[in-house]
Amino acid sequence: MEVKEFVSEKEQRVCKAVESYGVPYYAVRKALRKKDVLVNGKRITDDINIVKGDKVKVFYNLDDTVYYTTVFEDDNLLAVYKYAAITTEDLAERLKIKGVKAVHRIDRNTEGVLLFAKNEIAEKELVNGFKKGLFEKYYLATVYGIPEKKHDILSARLVKDDVNSIVTITKDKGTPIKTEYTVIKTYNDVYPTSLLLVRLHTGKTHQIRAHLAYIGHFIIGDGKYGEEKINRYFKKKKQMLESNKIVLHFLKDSPLYYLNGKEIVKE
Repeated sequence: MEVKEFVSEKEQRVCKAVESYGVPYYAVRKALRKKDVLVNGKRITDDINIVKGDKVKVFYNLDDTVYYTTVFEDDNLLAVYKYAAITTEDLAERLKIKGVKAVHRIDRNTEGVLLFAKNEIAEKELVNGFKKGLFEKYYLATVYGIPEKKHDILSARLVKDDVNSIVTITKDKGTPIKTEYTVIKTYNDVYPTSLLLVRLHTGKTHQIRAHLAYIGHFIIGDGKYGEEKINRYFKKKKQMLESNKIVLHFLKDSPLYYLNGKEIVKE
């Protein structure tokens, strides 16, 4: 355990201030989650604003935990498989040494495939691909119950609550979303469950988790949209959701067209 203490010289975010004193961003974020950041003697858990004269004290660790494995890499693209317990932002910070930038994200407790751009041209093309929905994004999810339909394309609307970090699914208010699923396997237990292959046709915050919960099939282990009793039965504290595969599609005039049809998947 290491300690960093200092007095803020100006108004700024606490993470940025601590980082300016040589503490890696991922370590600061982890310290916040563990309530190991103190401002004027008070423990905080959010990246708050601090002002000139505030006293900051941080307890942090520089660990060598493996948070990812490389799936594919060339001159333009780095594709990794992210493990749970690290945010996309924190992983991007760790990968700065490779000179890469994240072009999309998955939740902290969701494992799976993540893409990083290795130059500005690749960043533009990849961001454009995600923005325009050119890429196919597939997930594996273990959910509560057995859906009546073996395959369905669900349409609804999503309302995001940034203050409480939660989303709500509705029929007529919010941003349109579309989620497709196919039942791969079912399991009979005290609580029946199903393994689904999910394809995102739109990519909104918590879309899969909230949309599946909306139809009565929440993801096992999901503490936000699931049921504690059932999660406790399966002894799962993290959602059983994996970003399984991304299929790349580029227009013919794209500098990355040579990757057209490339499947990024962890074997």
